[in-house]
Amino acid sequence: MNGIEERLSSDARYISRLLEMEGDDLGNVTPEFQTLSRDLDFRITLIAADGVVLYDSSQPAETLENHGSRAEVVIAMAGQVGRSSRASATIGTELLYVAVPNPAPDSEVAVIRLAVPLTSVDQYTRNLIQIVIGVAVIGLVAALTLGYRWIVSLMRPIKEMSSATKRIASGYYGEKVYADSGDEFGELARSFNTMSDELKVKLEETGAQNTQMNAILSSVLNPVIAVDRELRILFINGSAKKIFGADGLEPKGRYILDFVRNSKMVETLTGLMKTNEPTVREIELTAAGRDVYNVYANPIREFKEGGRNIGVVMIFQDITEIRQLETMRKQFVANVSHELKTPLTSIKGFVETLRGGAVDDVRVRDRFLEIVESEATRLSELIDDLLILTDIERRTEDGVYEPIDLRKTICDVVLMLEDSAATKSIAIQKLLPETLPILHGNPNWFKQMVINLIDNAVKYTPEGGHVTVKVTFDAKDITLSVRDNGIGIERDHLGRLFERFYRVDKARSRDVGGTGLGLAIVKHIVLSFGGVISVKSEPGKGSEFTAKLPRTDAGQRVL
Repeated sequence: MNGIEERLSSDARYISRLLEMEGDDLGNVTPEFQTLSRDLDFRITLIAADGVVLYDSSQPAETLENHGSRAEVVIAMAGQVGRSSRASATIGTELLYVAVPNPAPDSEVAVIRLAVPLTSVDQYTRNLIQIVIGVAVIGLVAALTLGYRWIVSLMRPIKEMSSATKRIASGYYGEKVYADSGDEFGELARSFNTMSDELKVKLEETGAQNTQMNAILSSVLNPVIAVDRELRILFINGSAKKIFGADGLEPKGRYILDFVRNSKMVETLTGLMKTNEPTVREIELTAAGRDVYNVYANPIREFKEGGRNIGVVMIFQDITEIRQLETMRKQFVANVSHELKTPLTSIKGFVETLRGGAVDDVRVRDRFLEIVESEATRLSELIDDLLILTDIERRTEDGVYEPIDLRKTICDVVLMLEDSAATKSIAIQKLLPETLPILHGNPNWFKQMVINLIDNAVKYTPEGGHVTVKVTFDAKDITLSVRDNGIGIERDHLGRLFERFYRVDKARSRDVGGTGLGLAIVKHIVLSFGGVISVKSEPGKGSEFTAKLPRTDAGQRVL
């Protein structure tokens, strides 16, 4: 229809040029119009601006009614190409009308309308329908014939594939389907074989991953147990077997209560089954020697969105040492409080006594003030030792790291303490090699360690005794020992000697001015150098304290 419209529009413009060439003399162009209408099989109508028909190739113009209201004419009067299709009232035939405005401004003809019968279009449509029906019938017959043959050939690979699928489902992974055709079934068979090979590889990888995962979980130091909803053991690693006494057994599939008889753990498991929320509980396991554990319990869910809870996994963290440290901290606070309270109470009591009138007695006042001064000094020393100990503990990893001249430091300390030793007629002997390696660390801490060891030896050695300071070294370590021939220490006390505020003889320690922190400070200084401290002693024969420190000649830091 669009093609016919385009052709008629072109013919209308040709007629417009003919009119323009003849000066709108219709008498001269009428024979030409008749020829065009007959040869091209269309009807020509010329319409004036008022709708009056000036010429029509099929009917006399004076017999035709006014065409100003025709749809295609109205559009053409507006300056556009109008098109409509209807049965002609004049000739009684279905026509396609195309009206084109005449571009000549002075022409009497305003619209040139051409019309063609639609019988040719209808005939083309009928022919097309016949062709489509014929092709459909032929195609249906061919499709049925080929389809039957195709279905017969289709069933063979499908049966083979079904048989191979059943074998794969039975565990024979890697089964193949053999098809030599190059069609879709051949491609499907090749895809099936590829899938079978990949499935075999994936299952082998999954098996290897499961083996690796079990090996990893079995090697985890923390005990790990997984149970299902019936509290049957799904997995238990070696660490868990050890703490529950299940070494050499296979607990998998058995009730966890057969191995773990702990009411808190049962409450944790049953509660988690109901809430499905992770929990942390602290429990004490008597099977592990009354050790304390934090139990982290988490639900096991299916690996999909909104998966149901299928069990619980528990990880045990040993916090026994943490609880022991908390106990030590409480004891330390109590000891500090006691050590601080004793001199403060003494000072407060003497001050109140002086205020009560004793200040007027010069002899009593001086004696009380000496005691107050002694207690204040002891209190100051205690606080200083606490600050030193705190500083050492806090800065063990990131403290000062400088070279230390061992000979000079030891000689300086001996010179410093010779006067106090001389008051008791105690000789301090130094046994130092001619050359000593350079030690790296905090020089002040090392000096404090030497001071505490030699000062302790002097304090607990009776008059006329002697103290020996000796240094030896080998390829790995530097060994510093301080030996005396003093009162010695009983074996029962040696294990706690380096604890804070621990005193073998509290009365004697206070008499000699000890704070109870000297050896604790020595221990932490030795640890900061990466070394170890030990003691040998017998009552009445003296004591020997030995600090073994790793060499750092190359400047590397020992942690």
